[in-house]
Amino acid sequence: MGRGTRERTRALKAGLRLPLALVAVAALAACSSGAANTTTPGSSSAVVATPQTSQGTTSQSTNIRLAYVPLYTSGVIKLAQDLGYFDEAHLNVTLVSVSSPAAGTAALSGDAADVAYSTSIQLVRNLSNGITLRVVAPADGYDPTLSTDAANNPALQSKLDDTAVVAGATSGITSVRDLPGKLVAVPATGGQLEVTIASAVRAAGGDPKKINWVILTLPESIELLKRGEIDASGLVAPFITKGEAVGGHVIAHPGYQFFGDEAVSGLWLTTSSFADQHAPAVKDLQAALVKANEYAMSHLDEFYAAAAAMTNSTVAEVKAQSAPYFPASVTDQDFAGVAKRMLDEGEIPQPVDVSGVIIQ
Repeated sequence: MGRGTRERTRALKAGLRLPLALVAVAALAACSSGAANTTTPGSSSAVVATPQTSQGTTSQSTNIRLAYVPLYTSGVIKLAQDLGYFDEAHLNVTLVSVSSPAAGTAALSGDAADVAYSTSIQLVRNLSNGITLRVVAPADGYDPTLSTDAANNPALQSKLDDTAVVAGATSGITSVRDLPGKLVAVPATGGQLEVTIASAVRAAGGDPKKINWVILTLPESIELLKRGEIDASGLVAPFITKGEAVGGHVIAHPGYQFFGDEAVSGLWLTTSSFADQHAPAVKDLQAALVKANEYAMSHLDEFYAAAAAMTNSTVAEVKAQSAPYFPASVTDQDFAGVAKRMLDEGEIPQPVDVSGVIIQ
């Protein structure tokens, strides 16, 4: 790494990582006290959740703090709220915004949330660290009817994958092979984007250990791409479109390349203790989330409007990204391949047993 790159890395880390960490701590502390209610702004056995009664299985409302990431998938949660799915199940759901899937699992561990949006990568990483999380419901993933056809079709991959590596206009980057030695922004250390980008670089013959990672929120990444202060960023829809609008260009869709045949990559997770203590309510939440997924898939215009509201984007920006896919079921096999790949690529030190983590 040259002197100039080192100085840029130090400056970005000193100027951005500490404030972000302080913001995250403050947000989690507020959540724990009940003050951070960010409401809507505008095995291999499969689980397919169905409500046990039309009004839920609980006679009294159960309070659930649900941590979401303001990405396009969060539109499904707005639909569930607006359509009364939570109310029907006697669930008093408070939405808590977090910056990344890794922050979601941290919120669970820190008792700042009861259920959180996260990813299969975060699930495997937590299991590897001895933290037992449970899968409440699937959140998002890749349409299995298109995944095979996309293997050698970059255009189709772009319609399946809601993540991308966007290089800055003046970075000189044309492929992931160019990323070692560059400043690359991701939302969290060890999160999905860092893991999938590193995997893509490794597959292209590069050394991901030489990438200078910078932790930024997605809006911060867009601003720094615009100013040329970072070379590239891992982004998620609809921020991919925003990155292109400031002169960036997509060089890869690392999510599709990493997950392969796994139809489910995004998940709603909870802790074992919450699942055990509130079993009927968690089952009702499972049913409501699956019902919302199904509604979103059959009412895409309503979903796009909800997603735009949740991400402070336009409907056009949301629709310009990947084709939504919100599964109605999830199986152990959706995590097994990820666990093996993470082991093979040195992301976890030993094999992880992913069986039995889905709430049945």
